[in-house]
Amino acid sequence: MASCKISSANLQYLLDWVSTINGEVKLELDGGTLSYREIGAAHVCMVTGSAPVLEQEGEAEIGVDVDLVTDLLKPVPIAAPDPFRLEVYEAGPLVLEHARYEYELQVLDTSGMTDPKDPDLELPCRFTITARDWSNFLRRADKASSYIKLAGHPDGVTGTAEGDQVSLTHKLDCDEHEFDSGHEDQVASLFSLDYLDSFRKAQSFQGDVRFRLGNDYPIDWEARPGECVLTGQLAPRIED
Repeated sequence: MASCKISSANLQYLLDWVSTINGEVKLELDGGTLSYREIGAAHVCMVTGSAPVLEQEGEAEIGVDVDLVTDLLKPVPIAAPDPFRLEVYEAGPLVLEHARYEYELQVLDTSGMTDPKDPDLELPCRFTITARDWSNFLRRADKASSYIKLAGHPDGVTGTAEGDQVSLTHKLDCDEHEFDSGHEDQVASLFSLDYLDSFRKAQSFQGDVRFRLGNDYPIDWEARPGECVLTGQLAPRIED
């Protein structure tokens, strides 16, 4: 048997984030954190999440139906003061307690759930923008096209969306920006808005998002809502 307590905000941030790509997740309870590393079915994107727990007894891998649990959590405000308590037995069930409510859930078999590794990427452009500015850009880009192009250069980062009838260009308002010398004057990649918009909807938090960008390489980003660390990688759409 293993158990832990975790804040409502941390648990909901973790589950909302992974729900953008998978309906199932293998949660790792180990070393005072609850974490995961998941890759989407089409191997186009990968997400990771980790958050500290308030208390921990034992270690466990917990297979969870994400859609089911997020639905159960909907009545709970993200800032609810009472933490959640998770208790899991080797053959199940998973007991989820909050306030005076207690759920028993069937755990999923984790033996077939893979552990993806981080690719070793050379991404020379690094920048930080607010979650609000990023969200506003994606909303506007969605009116013009089904994909966006991000271009990083020594002077900043530009996002464009080119459709048949409308084109949009936006210079991102970067709080921080670095471009490694020794590279070409610009790096750029195309990305599908379908995935990015799903991530945007999961980012129901304020604060900064840190990105790393390369030339026809996956984009890598990190956000830290509350005490969580959430990361994502999305493969580029290669132009013909």
